[in-house]
Amino acid sequence: MRIPAPRLVVTLVAGLAIFLVPVATATAASTQMSVTALPNKTLVPTDTTFHISGLVASTTTPLVARLQQLVKTTWNYVGVARTSSAGAYVMYFKQNQVGTDTFRVAIFATASMPVPKAAPLAISPQFKVTVAAWTYLAKLKFVESDAPNGVATGQAEIDGVTYDDSLIFKTARGAEYVAYNLERHCYSLSAVLGLDDNSNSGAYGEFTVTTDGKTVFDNRVSLGQASDISLNVSSVFRLVLNVNFTGPKGAGHSGYDLVYGDARAFCSF
Repeated sequence: MRIPAPRLVVTLVAGLAIFLVPVATATAASTQMSVTALPNKTLVPTDTTFHISGLVASTTTPLVARLQQLVKTTWNYVGVARTSSAGAYVMYFKQNQVGTDTFRVAIFATASMPVPKAAPLAISPQFKVTVAAWTYLAKLKFVESDAPNGVATGQAEIDGVTYDDSLIFKTARGAEYVAYNLERHCYSLSAVLGLDDNSNSGAYGEFTVTTDGKTVFDNRVSLGQASDISLNVSSVFRLVLNVNFTGPKGAGHSGYDLVYGDARAFCSF
């Protein structure tokens, strides 16, 4: 009796092509193979290694897991690891460019290089990882400000410490603000607030931060004091930094510089 040639069977599951190992005979039982893929972090700084782990079901043979990254419309191979006999794998990846990337893991029988020619035995569901970096607000373009000629940027000294990339309000008019569009692509905001050490004696002022119209920080700081802030700005579109010269009364507003020292945001743009 003539034995039919092996066939490659393809099954569509949830819109993904799951390729099965070729069957040896017409009567051989086929076993469906699947693979999971889970990153240990979905938000990472640039040049920071994260790992992807998963499990290949329905196998007792070591296989090869390959990490694929979607670039426009093409899946590129960017990582590889061997599975254990139980089907488990861990692979590591590092990205030096900000943005949100889409990945998946494909399973192969061999580690052929540079690119596998055979169809994968299984493909994991897609997952996303966002890579972000700290950016000084002094280097971003503000979208709105009532400070004369916009807010000043550069070096300032607060309580004896120098901050090279600061936002400096020359508060000639008392209350001023500057606004930035974070475009819902930033996650954390940090700064050191205070009056520049060259301000007049007895000066103090108020710092207020609003995100999409909601006040998330409000504090009064005197000369010689420093106030650290660390705020969650996930999903925020518009960030507004406000200052208000509040004292001493009758002293006028000149000679009192209110500073957001080294104000920066952790963003993926």
